[in-house]
Amino acid sequence: MSFEELRLKNQICHRIYSANNGIQRLYRPLLNELGITYVQYVILMALWENDKVPMGKLSKITKLDKGFLTTTIEKMKCERFIKLISDSTDKRKKIVVLTKKGTELKKKARCIPSEVLNLLSHDDVEISEKDVHTFIKVLDQMNILLSKI
Repeated sequence: MSFEELRLKNQICHRIYSANNGIQRLYRPLLNELGITYVQYVILMALWENDKVPMGKLSKITKLDKGFLTTTIEKMKCERFIKLISDSTDKRKKIVVLTKKGTELKKKARCIPSEVLNLLSHDDVEISEKDVHTFIKVLDQMNILLSKI
């Protein structure tokens, strides 16, 4: 028996895992210059899109576990990127709000997507912007399917 279906080269999960690790290594030096982690970058991008987001909604937008999100938000609060305010209708609920420092970081981070795309292009292999958009579409479809399981 060959068990061809169990060969590593035939596994989508391993390719996604490996690509994820590589992408995070690619982002790390760019984000280190800003003094933030990849997860903080994800949270900031969500807030740059829509500021003043309730914690529960931010968890859904970023697809981060609520416990992990809370820990990261506390660190970002200490670093003065964000602040937490109580919801006016329910004091138990917290709303995440960008500070001036968090808002200003957006200008510095603006070049990161194009820098990453440039880093993904080499003489022998090139990933175009079209390839990236296609990959995003496929991953979005996969996430929709996985959310139904």
